[in-house]
Amino acid sequence: IVTRLNDWDLKVRIEAIKVLGKIGGKNQDVIEKLFVILNTGPPKLKQEAASSLGNITLKDSRVTEGLLETLKDQNPAIKVAVVEALGKLEKGNTNILEIIAKMDDNI
Repeated sequence: IVTRLNDWDLKVRIEAIKVLGKIGGKNQDVIEKLFVILNTGPPKLKQEAASSLGNITLKDSRVTEGLLETLKDQNPAIKVAVVEALGKLEKGNTNILEIIAKMDDNI
């Protein structure tokens, strides 16, 4: 599946990202690949990578921190995907909304 992240077809890459978010939740290599896409990919892939990172099961503050950093992206669809992912990852953390508000007043 990881090899499909470099497929020429955008739809194939999107599906690979979705699958990795579902099955690669504790695999640090998968998480790193999703962050590479989140940081360097085209907008649609960034959006899917953010969503997939919200589905991971590994409790790692670096994931939350990386997603928070992505709130600086100017694309509203990416910001929405990041906020939704943070909502999944930080369920029960009442401080997350305050943290998000401090990161970006435009959300």
